[in-house]
Amino acid sequence: MLSVQPKGKQKGCAGCNRKIKDRYLLKALDKYWHEDCLKCACCDCRLGESKCCQ
Repeated sequence: MLSVQPKGKQKGCAGCNRKIKDRYLLKALDKYWHEDCLKCACCDCRLGESKCCQ
């Protein structure tokens, strides 16, 4: 799921533990992620990319 982050309410990334300063963030497994940090456990590709586990 893609969420819009309200100004002044920065969330921490579950992957790298840094604050997410981007306007958009991903939410998976009830945690927030940078687009580059949310990856497939099988092939390690970014889940935002079109080709994964092929």
